[in-house]
Amino acid sequence: APSIELPRGKVPRGFLGMMASWCWWDRSKEYAFAITYEGGEYHLQYPWQDGRAASVTFTRLPNTLVELHSHREFGAFFSQQDTRDEQGFGLFGVLSLAGGKPEWRFRCGVYGYFMEVQQDDIFERSGG
Repeated sequence: APSIELPRGKVPRGFLGMMASWCWWDRSKEYAFAITYEGGEYHLQYPWQDGRAASVTFTRLPNTLVELHSHREFGAFFSQQDTRDEQGFGLFGVLSLAGGKPEWRFRCGVYGYFMEVQQDDIFERSGG
């Protein structure tokens, strides 16, 4: 099975909870986040963005390892617009709160080709 090697091992799982909490606090719009790697550490970033009810545009940050966004009232899936936006090389995630609890999906993108990856491929396991 394919594996993902990140510069400092897996990303702290707590980042997922922080992003979900932020999105739950104001469910009127979509949000974007970036997990970057700088100075030997992972950082959860909130880039400049314009979130709307069914879309979010944002500034891509340098040193981004994982680019994530929320779907306000939709399921955790990658839309056609997501596919058009994610044409570079990277890891991408989408969060849905539609079912009353956070649901995540992730994929690896290589210039228009995509492969779904599991949350545990990127993030520490619970308690780890």
